Amino acid sequence: MRTVNYNDFIRECPTKLVSTFQRYVPASEDDSKWEHNLYKCVLKHGGRQYTFSYRMGMGHTSPPDLKMVIENMQSDSSGVEYSSFEEWARDHGYDEDSRRAEKIYHACEEQTRRLETLFGEHFETFQAIDWNE
Repeated sequence: MRTVNYNDFIRECPTKLVSTFQRYVPASEDDSKWEHNLYKCVLKHGGRQYTFSYRMGMGHTSPPDLKMVIENMQSDSSGVEYSSFEEWARDHGYDEDSRRAEKIYHACEEQTRRLETLFGEHFETFQAIDWNE
């Protein structure tokens, strides 16, 4: 698989992000006890779109941008190439018996399926972004 840098990816696969602030979420209201801002985001590509929630910690002072979202989603989707949940859990430092970890793994799988639909024939290019270039 050839690699591309982020700018080449955007040129080859024009993609837009619309993000809308939803609300502040205090740690006391979050299952993982994480204080954050919640955004509704829509990725648009080739007449298709993918709507999702995006959480950002309090250290971030501006809304999510396209590069940040693409990088995070690519990282999440690369993790589901494992042959099993147990292998994924070991490599990511989770307990193989953790229901929370399994829920995260399945969320990554679902997100990857949605990204495959969004990017279609460009999904491999999405996976091939080299963030060091």
